[in-house]
Parts: sequence; C-alpha cells; structure tokens
Amino acid sequence: MKILLFFLLFSSIFSLKVLQVTDFHLDIDYSINGDPKAMCHQAKKTRDSDANQLGTFGDYMCDAPELLVNYVVSEAQRLVPNPDLILWTGDNTPHIEGYDMDYVLNGITKTTKLLFTAFPNVPILPTFGNHDYSPSNDFVEESSLYKKTYDTLWSEKVGAENRDRFLKGGYYQYRIPKTKQLVLVLNTNLYYVYNQAAGNFSNPFDPAEQFNYMEAALSAAKSCTSMRKNQRFGDADCANIVHIVAHIGPGAFERTPNITWMTPYYNNQFLAILEKYSSNVGWMIFGHHHTDTFHVVRDYTGAPFNVAWMAPAVTPWFSTLDGAGSNNPTFRVYQTDDNTGEILDFTTYSLDLEKLNANGNESAKVEYSMKDAYSLQSLHPQSISDLVDQFEKSDELFLKYITYNSAGWGVKLPEGKFKQAQLCSLRFADYERYFRCMETDQSTITTTTKTYFTTKQWTYAFLLFFISTTLCQYSDDFGRNTVWPLAVATFDKNPQICIKSGLPDGQLRRKLEMKCDLVNETCSGYTAFSQASKVIVLAFRGSEGTEVPMEVLSVLFEKQAQFPGGGLVAEFFYRAFLGIWNAGMKDDFLTLRQQFPDYQVWITGHSLGAAMATLAAGFITQNGYVSGTEIKLITYGEPRNGDATYASRINDMLPFAYRVVHDNDIVPQIPLDLENYEHHRTEIWYPNAMAVGDPFVVCRGNEDRNCSAGLPLLKWNTGAHTLYFNIDIGKYQRNGCIYS
Repeated sequence: MKILLFFLLFSSIFSLKVLQVTDFHLDIDYSINGDPKAMCHQAKKTRDSDANQLGTFGDYMCDAPELLVNYVVSEAQRLVPNPDLILWTGDNTPHIEGYDMDYVLNGITKTTKLLFTAFPNVPILPTFGNHDYSPSNDFVEESSLYKKTYDTLWSEKVGAENRDRFLKGGYYQYRIPKTKQLVLVLNTNLYYVYNQAAGNFSNPFDPAEQFNYMEAALSAAKSCTSMRKNQRFGDADCANIVHIVAHIGPGAFERTPNITWMTPYYNNQFLAILEKYSSNVGWMIFGHHHTDTFHVVRDYTGAPFNVAWMAPAVTPWFSTLDGAGSNNPTFRVYQTDDNTGEILDFTTYSLDLEKLNANGNESAKVEYSMKDAYSLQSLHPQSISDLVDQFEKSDELFLKYITYNSAGWGVKLPEGKFKQAQLCSLRFADYERYFRCMETDQSTITTTTKTYFTTKQWTYAFLLFFISTTLCQYSDDFGRNTVWPLAVATFDKNPQICIKSGLPDGQLRRKLEMKCDLVNETCSGYTAFSQASKVIVLAFRGSEGTEVPMEVLSVLFEKQAQFPGGGLVAEFFYRAFLGIWNAGMKDDFLTLRQQFPDYQVWITGHSLGAAMATLAAGFITQNGYVSGTEIKLITYGEPRNGDATYASRINDMLPFAYRVVHDNDIVPQIPLDLENYEHHRTEIWYPNAMAVGDPFVVCRGNEDRNCSAGLPLLKWNTGAHTLYFNIDIGKYQRNGCIYS
C-alpha cells in the first residue's frame, strides 16, 4: 500500500497540467436584439416587437459575444488557476464576410489581453486559426499579420529565438522547462483545402518550409534519444519528445461524410513525417472542428502509433454542414507525463449556454474525464483504437461519445452514412483508409495506405505485381523497347533515328514545332507510321530547353480550361497541344487515317509532352476521329493535367492508358492535389532503377497511395525524372535510342 501511495504521489508531482482553449470566434457585433439568421447582428430594420430577445451570453446559432468569451476565461481561471502551460489553438474572428485585417487584429488583440491578464505568469502558446486572416482561410508566407502580432502582441510568448520562423510562416517552437520536451506550434492553415492563396507559395511542396522545420525538429529528437542511450552517465541536454499543436489537424470532419480539411497532399505529407519519427512524437492537439473528437493515427501496417485530439470550441456557433450543428462552450485540461510526454488523462469542462442565459451565473462543470468516462487504463493509441471498436458494437457507449461530441447540444445517435463518418473519422487520420472505409461501409480497414515503400512493403508490392499483371496489357518489353524510343525521339532534331529503334520500319511523316507560352521556348511533336506493326504514332515534347521546375511552375499558376469531354484541364497544356495539333498534326493524322484506316494509334510523350499526349488521346477520341479502343497511350513522367472529372473521362474513353513512373520522380506529383488536379489511371510504377528485369507495380485507381502518390515530399527527386530504364534520357537519345 505504501508503495502504491508513493507511486501515486510520484505521478502527481511529475505531471504537467495543460489548459487548452480554442475557437473563441469573438463577435463584437453580437446583439441581444439581433437576428439569429444573420449571425445575431442587429439589422437596420427594427425587429418585430414580439420577437424574443437573444441570450445575453450568446445564442446557439451565432458566434460568441464578448461577455461569453470573458465568462469562459474567468471560469477556466477559477477552476484551473495555475496550469503549467496554455494552448490557445486559434480562430478569434467570427464567421462573417467582408472583414479586413484590422478587424482580425482587433479580435486577436482583445482575446490576447484577456488571456494574458487572466494568466499573467503562465506560458501561453498562441496559434492562428483559419479565420484569423483576411480574406479568411487565405494564409500566405511572410504575411503582415505575422509581423504585427509578433511586434505588438506575442513577442514575449513566441520568443526572440523564434522570430524569423514566425515572420516567415506563423509557426514556432517552445521548450517546456525542466523537461526533455519540445512543442511545435504550427500554422497548418497553410495546408487548408479552402486556402485560395496557395498558388502564391514560393514552394508549394513545403509552404514557408514548415515541413522541413518539423522534420528537422523530429530528427534532432531522434538523435537525442540515441545520444542518451549511448551515454553512461546523465542525460544529454536535448529534447527527445516533440509535441504537435496547431489549429487544423489531419483527418476528416467526423459529423459530415467525406469532408476533409487539409488538401490530400498536405495531409499525406504531414502524416508521413509523423510516422517516420513516430517514437519521438508526443501529444498532438488541435481545434477547428468545434466538436470533441479524435483521430487514431496509424502506420503503414495499420498499427496505431498516436492520436490526434480535437478539443471542442468556446463559440456555440451553428455549422450548416449536413449532420453538424452547435455545441455548448467548453475548455479542456490535459494531465501529461513530464518524462514520457504521454497524455495521462484529460478533463473537459462545459457550460450549459441555455442555463447561463437564464440565470447569468452558471458554473462550468466537469463534463467528463476521458479515462473515467470510458473506463480506460490508459490513453495509449491502441486503447483508443479498441475504444472505437466498442463504439461500433455498443449504441449505449457510442451515444456517450456523441453526447460529448457536441458538449451536450442536440444529442441524437447518428445513423447510416453519418454514423459511418464518425467511426471512419475516429479510426483513420489518413484519407486513403478513411475514404475506403466510407466507400465500402467497413470500418476494419487497417492496411490500405502505405506512406513509404519499405522492405516490409516489398512483399505486398511483389504480390500485387504478379496478381495485377495477369490483367494488365502493359509489358516491360513494350514500354521499354518499343514505346520509350518513340517518346525520346521527340528530343532529337531528327526523330527518325529513335523511331527506327522502336519500330524498325517506322517512317517519320513530319516533325512539328511552335512557340509555347513559356518565353522563348519551343514545343514539338511528330507524326509517324509503321506498316509492319500497323500503327500511326503521335508523340509530343513540351519544350526544348526548359528545366523541369519551370514546367512545373507554369502548371501550378496557369488557369484551367474546359475540356471537350468534360472536366477542367491545365490551360497551358491544352493550348500547347492545340498549337501542335493545328500546326499540321491534325492534317497529317487525318491523311494517315485515310491511308491506313485499320491501323492502331499509339500516343506518347515524356514530362510536359506526356500531359499533351494524354490530352491528345482524349481529344481525338472525344471528337470522333477514332474509337478509344484503337488507341494505346503510354506516357513517361506525366504530371497531373486535369481535374477528377477529366481523369474519369479519360478512364472511360481509353482502356489502354498507362503512366510509367520511375521511383521517386518528382514531376508526377505535380500539380499538387490542392490545385484541383488528379491523375488518370493506370500508373505503372518502377520503385527501383528500372534495369532490365526489374519488376513494376500495376497501381490501382487514379491516385494509389501504395505507389508513387504515397511517397513523402522528402523522397521526391528531380534526377529520377531524366533517368528512365536505367539510362539518362540525353545519353539514350545521343546513342540513337540504343541501350549501351
């Protein structure tokens, strides 16, 4: 008994108390005479005299008046007077339109002064929310907002050592005193799916270099762990646990089916970094949802390695998303182990807004303790994963979660897709497994997403290769020795040499060139035919002298155009194709078709030329020049070139369409998902050197995360783009498209 008491005392001494407040959404224009259908703002027209006044402390339809925000903070101060740390996870501005940056700064200033006055001696870590900007959601790099908040409000809390990073991207780090723990306070609003300013990022793969910052901190933590293991005496003065705090977390919104916050690329990359350093990641705490929920974060095998916790909001605002709604005002207190960094338990406090409006002096009450409410021994990821399994089996237990989910507002057990959305969101933080869970109506999927192609995954890929190639029309010999020389021929002033390497009797009809939209650049293509193989060849090259990054950037920043078959495509690609088509390719093609009406049509290209090739295949099929069954489309290093509707149309029209990708080639990753682009199927992925005999993977769907789409940013490589079939493209072309 004495030993037990000792350990209980030891635990209580060496734990940290962390207070979280989130999503104030302070609305200084809230009025008790306001219109609940207009954010409780008072209209110019006088309200009906018979209309009831709104609550002094707020209304479930609207954002929080200043009185409510003050009251919640005072209750937090009363119930948690001396926290070790405060996490303030953003969104201080109301859900209104048309405000400017001064309005944003005014709201942040009010909430800053309120919190800093209430807790003058407590470290407070402020975070931006997606509404803390003008226009809302559109966060950029090096914004004036970062400088103004740092200079006038947060410099002491953020710290001089973090100034440069904060001014660059609104993120920073904090070392918890007397511990080996570091907190990364991130600006994940940069990754928001509704961020319309994303096209202005200097590096869209890593806005404000925040991913690199995460990776560096976690890599240092991993090295710290190694240093300690190798030291005989004492501990190194370094942090081996890194906590993640931000406004927007990974994963899907649990109350509405198929709603996600980060773009697919950013969500995948965020999780990939966490998985890579999973043993050094501590707690992960977010806001944004306004609801009380979590996502189990899993590795490539499906094993849970962490949990992303989302705390409910202070604002009671009613979300119009299907299945969403309002919530009662809340705040949360975590008890964390100052040695391991684990969350031992947390307690959520809530205020009954209806009662508070009625009596004006309602105390915040303990809504629940996570461990006590669900009889948990710990909050370890596996325990939380098991808890979700229990939710699925027990309506009584699931209803308890649903009650906490909205802090007691409008409690109703969800059914059908809405129940499924809850369970899938709770189970999976990655989109691949979440959407598969939603599509299949199964919640036991744990092994569909693989962030890295590792030794453990090779068995899976190898089996997939043997199974899928029995249904696949692509062969390595055809892609390597026949079509690849035809694609490389576009790089030569005399394409005939490489054409004959792929088709010994092949005849060049004409090479076509035109100025592209790129300054002083030439796009090209050619038509050819082979009587022995009975084929007509159309091949494309995007530019003569431009390096890959310029091609990439042109896609990211150009507008989209309507494709004849449906959907949107990159206007730059489309104009380049039409330029070549109308410069003589159309005439040559029609002449060859008239001369050889029963010949197949092979279409190919590399890089930007690959995008033009796909557009060509879709265009001539859609316009009735040939049937899609007469076309063989094989491209190499193809970037995304249209939206999901366009990709679906290509899939429907072209049964023989293959995108060959060399390992970690960077170009197929571009444009990012955030730009409303999606690949067509079918990717042929070589996760190797592409030497003779190397196996390939026939990937599933448009964006198979088991293939190149699942590779993290740090694995991408520009060198792989010019090294196909184990030889540099330039060298191969100079050798007459002969391997030597």
